[in-house]
Amino acid sequence: MELREQDGGRAIALRVGETATIVLAEARTGGYRWKVEVVGDACALTERPMVLNQGLGARNERAWDVIAVRNGESRIVFAYARPWERRLEKTLAFAINVRDG
Repeated sequence: MELREQDGGRAIALRVGETATIVLAEARTGGYRWKVEVVGDACALTERPMVLNQGLGARNERAWDVIAVRNGESRIVFAYARPWERRLEKTLAFAINVRDG
């Protein structure tokens, strides 16, 4: 299952051992980065290597694999901002509900 920005706010149901992927656009040349926080221990998050598009203002995509590791709930919160600014451009959250197979 692949999730994108428009899926933010969704509750996702996974079984232990299943994986979902979250893919988000990022304007790195403009200084914007996604900062991610996982609340809860029902899932693990790993980031995939990013292929950079070249050019001023180029949009790239970052991808994270969400791995369901145990029964329970986790919340994954993404904050999009420039590291030197206090203002967040936007935030997204995904609720992950994990159950046994």
